[in-house]
Amino acid sequence: MLCIVPFLERKALKDYVVPGYPKYVISKGTQVIIPAAAYHRDEDFYPDPNTFDPERFSAEQVAKRDSVECLPFGDGPRNCVGMRFGQMQTRIGLAQLIKNFKFSVCEKTDLPLVYNPMSFALGTIGGIFVQAQRV
Repeated sequence: MLCIVPFLERKALKDYVVPGYPKYVISKGTQVIIPAAAYHRDEDFYPDPNTFDPERFSAEQVAKRDSVECLPFGDGPRNCVGMRFGQMQTRIGLAQLIKNFKFSVCEKTDLPLVYNPMSFALGTIGGIFVQAQRV
């Protein structure tokens, strides 16, 4: 599972005592970085995280996990304003593509993917090349 920006930034609105660790307090005004991409690759949350498994997003599986384990659009009052429109647009586009084409990774793509640590938005070194065959 991927998100285009691998982390989220938030500011603590009040002092927050970390549950189970009373000595650790996030002070009001502290900037906090939430590693969303790390959550999405955590094997404790998603076994074999680099394998595409649509069942991870079934209603039953989503209900079993904490809502912050999947943050492709952020969460809370500052989540992505275009989330619903983007999801609808993506579904329509994917349905049209899947209906008419078969996709596979091109031999020009280096596997396993190597993510670019210098990129602000999530990207790979060398790119991802796919081939499409009309069905």
